[in-house]
Formats: sequence, C-alpha cells, structure tokens
Amino acid sequence: MDYDLDRIPASIQEHRALVRAFEARLLKTGLLGVSKYTGIAGTAHALGSLVMGDDPRRSVVDPSGRVHGMEGLYVADGSVLPRSSRVNPALTIYAWGLRLGDHLK
Repeated sequence: MDYDLDRIPASIQEHRALVRAFEARLLKTGLLGVSKYTGIAGTAHALGSLVMGDDPRRSVVDPSGRVHGMEGLYVADGSVLPRSSRVNPALTIYAWGLRLGDHLK
C-alpha cells in the first residue's frame, strides 16, 4: 500500500469537518452531541454493532448473517463480529464474507 503523506493535513481537516457536521445533525435531532474528539490517528475498527444470535428479541442477525424478519437481507461486514480483537480485523471480515457467500450459493 502506498500512502500519500502530503495528503494527511487535508484529510485531518476533512475529518474534523465531518465530525462537526455529524455533531450538528445530532444536536438538531435532540440527541447528544459528540462528547470526545478522537483524532484521525486514533480511530478504530467499528465492530459488534449488530448482535448475532438465534433469538430475534436479543439479536439482529441469525448465525448465517440474515437479518431477523427481513427475507433476503444479509450482513457481510464487521458489525456481526462480537468484539474487536488485538489485530486488524480485515482477514476475519474477509473470512466471514466468504462464509456468507458460500451460504448464499
């Protein structure tokens, strides 16, 4: 992978603008604002936002990745992983996608 280091300052400015826009949207809806700014280097892999399980009352997707109550809707990203690991989750997400692809054949 080749990183363009000259692009970093502009990326940081874009990141800050997105955070400000997101916070403004949250405040308009009456929800809480952004309470802590995390710099661009401190971002992490968002995982575990869609709980997997057999019980639709306690989970979003079943063990095959299908969204409960939604025929034909499957989730193939890191949101179904239970938690973040100590390493980059890319290969685990790829493996999950391959497993789901095999299931959908």
